[in-house]
Amino acid sequence: MEKSTAFIFVLVNIILALFLIMSCGLAHAHSWYPTHCCNEGDCKPVPCDELVIKDTRVYWHGLSTAAYIIKPSPDGLCHVCNDTQRLRCVFKPDENV
Repeated sequence: MEKSTAFIFVLVNIILALFLIMSCGLAHAHSWYPTHCCNEGDCKPVPCDELVIKDTRVYWHGLSTAAYIIKPSPDGLCHVCNDTQRLRCVFKPDENV
């Protein structure tokens, strides 16, 4: 095997291994979201200070929903599940719910 061919082979294998490691992490991150919230990629961690709770509503990046949907986050981080028009689910650490 030529040196350049061997280098390409090793490089491709490294890239594939990194892709598998990263995709496993993403699958695990979505494993605890309720199915009615997440459509395989609609849920994500967000900085808690981006969530604004005012009166009976919670706001995030121009989207809003009733604040009663906020649920405790099992990993201690804030998360939102959204589509282009609404927030489906919001998760906050227990002490912030």
